[in-house]
Amino acid sequence: MEICLRKEKVPIKDLVSLIQTNLLKFYVDLKEKDRIYQFFQTNQRQLVLDSKELEDYIKRSQQGDDSINLVMMALVNENIDNYQEALRIWHSLRGKVANMTEGCERTVSILKKKKDLAMIKQYSKWVLEENPDIGLTLFTTDPRTGEPPVDMNPDEVIEYLGTLDKHKEELTSTGTGGSFPYLEYYYEYLINHGNPPDSYFTALGLLYVDKCFRLKPAGLKNTCKTILVKISIADAKEKILKTYRTKLQNFLENKQQYE
Repeated sequence: MEICLRKEKVPIKDLVSLIQTNLLKFYVDLKEKDRIYQFFQTNQRQLVLDSKELEDYIKRSQQGDDSINLVMMALVNENIDNYQEALRIWHSLRGKVANMTEGCERTVSILKKKKDLAMIKQYSKWVLEENPDIGLTLFTTDPRTGEPPVDMNPDEVIEYLGTLDKHKEELTSTGTGGSFPYLEYYYEYLINHGNPPDSYFTALGLLYVDKCFRLKPAGLKNTCKTILVKISIADAKEKILKTYRTKLQNFLENKQQYE
């Protein structure tokens, strides 16, 4: 189908591309980030953007590091199936945008589509660190949407999450118990949503025991200058310790998997 524009026949696809591309430029100039998101959500299956023109426009505007421009280019690359570049841009926005929820969600969505183990290991780490709840939906069913996890062998996931837990097992100075317990969360998910082997139950029990020992309060042997700080840390640890003692007790009382 073609239409007449200035006495010239212009394919309708080219006209739509012209309108969509320039509309996005307009939103970028106005820094209308919400409208950019809305644009892609509304036109997901009807996009005929000139991605090269958009990229050149951003470079010419000399605002290539502007977060709104980067968000737009990440969305453009995702919608033209250039997933590697989209993932790179979302990652580069970390620390530049106050709220990285959208970047975390888009990264997980792309990784689920691609199902590429190397790509998952490369780009899921920052999401897991930035927002563990979103990052773990890559390996577990999303509790909000019911979307299934990426098709990945649980043992491979366990091995990968174990590398994130490694070197992060020491308690933090604030007494909060260290980094997010990725393995613990994943083992609990597997046990509650399937019929896992006994080795998973054993591994989870050992994680609980290890956590209890790490949280066990030590004697306060310092001088009066630091005693109040130590007491505060000890109180925080005690609250977490009670939680893990309860978890371990409930875990041991359920003997079904060991009979």
